[in-house]
Formats: sequence, C-alpha cells, structure tokens
Amino acid sequence: MFIFRSHVDLCAFVSWSVVLAWTSCKGAPTETPSVRSIVGGKDSRSRSWPWQAGVLVSREGFVCGGTLIEYDTVLTAAHCVRGRKVDNLTVVLGDYNRDVPEGTEQYIKVIYTSLHPLYKDDFLGGYDIALIHLKTNATDTPGVRPIPALARRNQRLSNNDCYITGWGVVTQDEEEEEDEEGGENDKEEEETSSCKEMKSSVPNEVGGYGKLATRLQEANINIISNSKCNSEKFWGGIVKTTSLCAFYNNTAACEGDSGGPLVCKRKGSFVLLGTTSWGAVSCQRYPTVFTKVAIFRRWILSRIQEKRKLGQLSEANKELGENMAENQKHSK
Repeated sequence: MFIFRSHVDLCAFVSWSVVLAWTSCKGAPTETPSVRSIVGGKDSRSRSWPWQAGVLVSREGFVCGGTLIEYDTVLTAAHCVRGRKVDNLTVVLGDYNRDVPEGTEQYIKVIYTSLHPLYKDDFLGGYDIALIHLKTNATDTPGVRPIPALARRNQRLSNNDCYITGWGVVTQDEEEEEDEEGGENDKEEEETSSCKEMKSSVPNEVGGYGKLATRLQEANINIISNSKCNSEKFWGGIVKTTSLCAFYNNTAACEGDSGGPLVCKRKGSFVLLGTTSWGAVSCQRYPTVFTKVAIFRRWILSRIQEKRKLGQLSEANKELGENMAENQKHSK
C-alpha cells in the first residue's frame, strides 16, 4: 500500500477493502503516483529467493507478494487479502519471469486466511499482517523453499545486509512524464485535479499505477531507526512501534510489492525481518514501512498450530504441526 505524503499536512484518508490511499489538498506539493518497480533494484537470479510468493486474485490477477514461511503457509500484508474470498485466491511459488511459463511454478489454492485481530482496515495502525493457509503443501524444489527463520525480538542483525524482493510496477506513464515537463501553473492545476480524483476514486492495487515487473526484482536496503523514520523529513510520527523502516539511496519497495519479504543475512542464512506494508506513492525519497515480524512471531506460530490442530488444514500438515510445537518449546 503506497500513500501520498504532504510536506505540510494531510487532509484526506481513503479506506477500501482492496486499496487505501492518502492525498494532501492544501496547496503543498503531493507525491505523484510512481509506476516503477523496486526503486534502485535489479533483476534477481532465478531461484535465488525460493520463499518469494505471489498472491493472485480471480479476475484481477497479481495483486501482492508474500513469503513462504512453512510449506503450507504464506505470510503477507492484511490489506492484500482483506475482503477477498478464499475461493478467489491462489498463491504462486517458484515463479521468476511472470510472462514465461518456466515449469517451476506451483499454483496452490487457499483454504483459509488469518488476519491479525487488531487489523481494522487501516494499514497505518501497525497490524498489517496476515497468514494465507494453503490447501495443499508446497513441494520442495530448488526454487521453492520456506524462509529459513523468522526474526526474534532483540535479535542482532546487520542493518545493511538486507534485501527486498517483488514484482512491483515498472513502466512510467507518458502522461506523468508530460506533467513533469510543464510549467508551475500547469503543475498546480494538475495537483488539484489529482487530489479531486483521489477523493472520488481509489486506483486498483497495481493497475492504477502501471505495468508490473516481468522478472523478480531485488534490492539491497538499509534498516533505519523508527525515530529517524518518524522525523519531519520523512513520516512525521505516524509509524507505529510494530513497524520498521528501510531506506537506502532512494531504494524502496513500490506498488505491487505489498506483502513481500524484507530479509536480512545472519550467519550465512536469511531471516525474515518484515512484511512490506506501505510507503510513498513516488516510491522514492521516503522510507518503506514494513510490519515487524519479530513482534508477531508468537502469533504467527500459534495461529498456524491452531489451524492444524483444528484440522482445518490438510492431513499432511500434522507432522509439520508437531515439529513446530517442538521448535516453539526450544525457542522460548
């Protein structure tokens, strides 16, 4: 989810089950909608991020990213699945080039979604996190494998050896380019028009911003403190303690990357630190905000175990549930 940020103040908050957005309307310059993929990123190598998931919706196509955390569970943002019927959801794993069938893809239907109980259609509330429970287990292949670990509280991680991945939108609209070449008067008129349009209609999660990246993108990014992220230069105090921020040389996630992973290296392996939640529509100049996985780790593990115990997931997951319960004992 990506929002408008005013350098002065905010005057409108629009909420919808598919998309939430902000705009400013009191004369201050507004962020223009970005149509770029992970800014500062590059094409990743095939199979280099085997836990990367894509969330597909019937008649909408690709809407969000996600992280395979267990063979039967994908972690994503709550705003990605809120208001959507599970029958219309499909998760794709092992994908790389979305335009080419590579034979590595696994398309798995969804049996259940678990949104955090404190998420109230407000991604700024700090509880923008959800689980997607798969109808059948993913098959272990070189291109499909769960993230090795979820971050724990007070775990020491290098804050500059972290990466974001996704298929965010990639091409810039010609109309936007023309606006940038216009004079000051034209710019002010265009901003006012943009503000009115945002009030009357909210764009599709990705369709209103541009074309998705074809190949999976990756970018190195730095974790920054919440105090810096909440400074007047950036988000002015709206980032919650359940969230974290990342930013480096205008590198950021963008529209379509919501729900995707923020991972950091630890002892040669990767740890899932955050789930992409929101950021500036321009996808640059401002940090991306992620839901902090460490804070929700216990909720994540207990929710998965609960679903398996209730028999709401496949029989094949019983052994996984027993192993998870054992791991939880040792991690406390």
